[in-house]
Amino acid sequence: MNRARLVFICAAVVLPVTGIVMVIVSNGRRPAPVENPMPTVAGAVGQRTAGAGDQLPPALVQKLSDLQTRAATARLLGEQKDRRAGSYLRTYCSDPDTTVRLNSIWALGEINDTRAGLEISTRTSDPGPEVRLAAAVALAKLISATDPAESVISGLTDSLKNEDVKIRLAAAQGLAKCNNELGLAVLVDLLGHADPVIGKGAEDGLRGVGEALIPTLIKALEKPRVDEATLRNVRLLALLKKKDSAPALLGVMRVVCADARQGAKPQAAPALQVSIRQACVEALIALGPEIIPILDEQVIRDRCPLGVKSAGADVLKAFGSAAVAPIAKRIIAREIFPEERELKLWIDNLGEIGDPEAAPALRSALTKPVDDKEFYRRSVEEAVRKIEAKTGRKLPLLPAALP
Repeated sequence: MNRARLVFICAAVVLPVTGIVMVIVSNGRRPAPVENPMPTVAGAVGQRTAGAGDQLPPALVQKLSDLQTRAATARLLGEQKDRRAGSYLRTYCSDPDTTVRLNSIWALGEINDTRAGLEISTRTSDPGPEVRLAAAVALAKLISATDPAESVISGLTDSLKNEDVKIRLAAAQGLAKCNNELGLAVLVDLLGHADPVIGKGAEDGLRGVGEALIPTLIKALEKPRVDEATLRNVRLLALLKKKDSAPALLGVMRVVCADARQGAKPQAAPALQVSIRQACVEALIALGPEIIPILDEQVIRDRCPLGVKSAGADVLKAFGSAAVAPIAKRIIAREIFPEERELKLWIDNLGEIGDPEAAPALRSALTKPVDDKEFYRRSVEEAVRKIEAKTGRKLPLLPAALP
């Protein structure tokens, strides 16, 4: 038998047998599938998100499923800002392991998963302080200025009550994004905090509010009251430094000073009045020297209470002698004063700025038709001593030579 016939016979026998075997296998029982090594939680997450477009690669899902690598993987996903991880990370916000909860919450903030508000909000009362802080920070990142989710607002509001000032700061920064009054109030309170990092954080949070808030603040001060809300709004205007706020600030100063003049019954505690007055002065100073003409027209030249003029003088002194001296000399040159004490105010101011050219004005002050000439004489003498002490020069006006 030649080689060709042998090959043909083998093929005729073997091929039908192979076909029979294939049919038997295909019609018989299939082999059992390989068991899924992922835990139930990961499997459930995978089923829930199937077709949602946010499935992670199996290798990453496996690492999240492994208790040994879950925390590190959550951190990695946050660093990579992998949005596909959202549904997985939300599941692990309630993980028994503190580090897993911490990293998962942090990562959700980093990937800006706006669907995670509820899960993160439940951790604002977490037993771990670092988890509570991470929750406040993450919620602050998730909040929307135009359409804040109720769960996010609720979580941040809860965080405002926390004893940890860092948590309160983070929550307030988030709430300030949507002009929430509670958040703004906390940020104002934290301005000037003993910890400079906290104070700077409060300042940055308020600056982040931007110019959009200014019209609201000015409107709120149109009819100011001597209360904590007014103090907060004035401090906000001081931080935002907008010249348009000058009339509102001057209006507040009038109310505060009128509240305590001529024996009127005060509407608020003296300490609060002093705080608001000082806040107005600081806010006006923050506007810079450009405010001087407005101050001169609406306060110095106006028939407003002496307390308002005194506050105005404090603002002028912050801008130096060049701002105070011309106004003081102009006022002292008057013959009539609606309030005699205004004369002393400007005598004192000339002394405080140490103006070496003040002698003619001080000499003129002693010729005014005032009731208590001796009182004003002593004021001039004190101003002379202050000027000489500051300049080291002898004024051509000696106490013994005064009339």
